[in-house]
Amino acid sequence: MRHGYWMQLRAMPNGVDRMTVSMPGLVETSTNLAAVACDGKAVHIRCLLRSSDDAQKADLARRMASVVRAGRWHIGICSRLQWLAAQTGF
Repeated sequence: MRHGYWMQLRAMPNGVDRMTVSMPGLVETSTNLAAVACDGKAVHIRCLLRSSDDAQKADLARRMASVVRAGRWHIGICSRLQWLAAQTGF
C-alpha cells in the first residue's frame, strides 16, 4: 500500500467521537475501522458508525466522507449510515 493511503487511513475518525452529556461515561457516537483489504487494484475500507443520536451519526459520516473524498477515493454509505465503505484504485 502506498504511503498516501496510510496517511488517509490515519486521518479517518476511529474510536469514540462523542460522549453523552446526560449520562456521564456513556459513549454517544463512535466508529471503528472494521476492515481494510487490498486486492492489488484497490484498497477497500469498511467502517462501522454507531450513535444514539442520528444527527451525530450523520455528522460523523459526513466528516469521514470528507477525508475519503480528499484522497480522491470512491465512497458508498449503506445500511442507513451504519457502514461507510471506501475504495481507491492504485
